[in-house]
Amino acid sequence: MAASQGRIARRSVRRARRTRNSCSGHGGARLFLTIISRRQPDVPHDPQRHVERGAGVSHEAGRRRRSRRTDARAGCRRADGTAARARPVVYDVHGADFAGCFSGRGDGVARFVRAACAPCDSPRQRSLEVSPIRVIAAIPEAVLVLALPPLLFSIVAKTKAWFAGRVGPPWLQPYYDLHKLMNKGVVYSKTTTWVFRAGPIVNLAALLTAATLVPVLSSDSALGFAGDVILVAYLFALGRMFTVLAAMDTGSSFEGMGASREVTFGTMSEPALFLSLIVMAIATRSLQLSQIVGPQLFAAWSAVGPAMLLVVGALLIVLLTETCRVPVDDPATHLELTMIHEVMVLDHSGPDFAYITYAAALKFLLLGSILLHAAFPHPGWPLWVDVPLRLVELVVLAAVVGVIESSMARLRLNRVPLLLAGATVLAALAAVLILTGSMT
Repeated sequence: MAASQGRIARRSVRRARRTRNSCSGHGGARLFLTIISRRQPDVPHDPQRHVERGAGVSHEAGRRRRSRRTDARAGCRRADGTAARARPVVYDVHGADFAGCFSGRGDGVARFVRAACAPCDSPRQRSLEVSPIRVIAAIPEAVLVLALPPLLFSIVAKTKAWFAGRVGPPWLQPYYDLHKLMNKGVVYSKTTTWVFRAGPIVNLAALLTAATLVPVLSSDSALGFAGDVILVAYLFALGRMFTVLAAMDTGSSFEGMGASREVTFGTMSEPALFLSLIVMAIATRSLQLSQIVGPQLFAAWSAVGPAMLLVVGALLIVLLTETCRVPVDDPATHLELTMIHEVMVLDHSGPDFAYITYAAALKFLLLGSILLHAAFPHPGWPLWVDVPLRLVELVVLAAVVGVIESSMARLRLNRVPLLLAGATVLAALAAVLILTGSMT
């Protein structure tokens, strides 16, 4: 019996490996979500009941196998004569029907995983192919997304100048500054290593990768896939990590102080960002960012409106924190003791500083786009309607940030954690509201 069980187990492992190697697209994500949400059986192991998990079977064969197991388990008894609890059926990874994969009506995680994985095998997802026409249509949007970030900072500066009664810098001043920095030389300290040189490049590369996953001017992303919402959050964290490492690599006490503050406030803002994304994922029953902030969110707004208002408030605080704007930080200050982000980049010059400046503007655009999609979701309008409206909304958002910076001063450092805790509380309340609403 032991030898037979060993042969069956080895055969199962080999088939699972072949299936895993052949999976592509959303199969790996579905397999991961299926494994982490599986519940352990209560009944003893029976070799006759063994199933090779991961083996690709047809839907009809999977249903017949599940029905036979259900009939067999109906008469299962323990040694003491009591009825054994029905063992959850084994998951069919390649099957689109997850209805029989979970037992119990109150399993919220199971329902969420089932709803999140269902769109991955829909005919619409399988029919989405990259055509030359679609690529050509996406080129102008990509160019606009790459050219827009410095203009948003120019709108913020113009708004602050208008409140102060000044004319302000030219509209294209950020572009002039980037061009000037790119034509300058780079000076490196003798105490720095390759980490200092790689910091600005990795930060910009991480944000450019995130720009291919975040819908900015429309409801579609260039390289979206199921689960990309988690990757976007970690790409933001990756850029911050290398900026902090580059600041600490200089050996300066001022830059080390700024790195410590950046890490502290980033640790406090990430829970609010994750909870906000989780709320939108539950509302749309998807783990793909283009679907989380797309027409599905517009359809769900009528039911989850109060929770989404809390999410918008939390995302606004996250935007001001992650982009180092007032009231968390003041990018226009010249006192090192009060700086957070600016003090970390004091030793950067030339093209490296241009990368950092552009990356900060790009991060403002990406987080602002997520905020606007959460606050004003569009019901799938054509591009010639959707793109101009998003541009207007981004301009208004930049003006609102300028108004915030003109109407209040930077908070004391010991008050910033209270603000970030408030953002986390707002996102947590939104999660409670949407979870209680989805379970009723």
